[in-house]
Amino acid sequence: MSVSETPVMSLRGKAIATLALAVLALGGNYLSLPLFFGVSFIFGSIMVMLAVWFLGTLPAVVVAITGGLYTLVLWGHPYALVIFTLEAAAVGLLYRRGLRNLVLADLVYWLVLGGPLVLVFYRGAMGMAWEATTLITLKQLLNGLFNALLAGLSSWACS
Repeated sequence: MSVSETPVMSLRGKAIATLALAVLALGGNYLSLPLFFGVSFIFGSIMVMLAVWFLGTLPAVVVAITGGLYTLVLWGHPYALVIFTLEAAAVGLLYRRGLRNLVLADLVYWLVLGGPLVLVFYRGAMGMAWEATTLITLKQLLNGLFNALLAGLSSWACS
């Protein structure tokens, strides 16, 4: 099977795989890597990107919501949950519509929608300083791309 093909599975198999990836996404965000100033690298979106590749957009959104719930505990606000859920939806749609590279699809998301949303939510809604907002925006972009890269390498290795 080539990387561009999506495996076919039963509805029951898809539900079990979605549940497994959702639990792993929650764990990936729980096992965050604190960097500095309350900024953490999280790993749940690796499972989201695997869900995009392996299961489709809707299961990826379910995995993103589940994993993103831990960001409420980690950072104390709902904005990351919204941003990460939209990431799953956007990357899933881009991937299904022909941009068959998880990293490039994720980069498009972060440049077109994700990055601007971080600026709006963190600077506008939360009132963070520009320096902190810029730092968070760059961290989220790099974190998302890193996780998409790891998922892409995993999907490539499985083919």
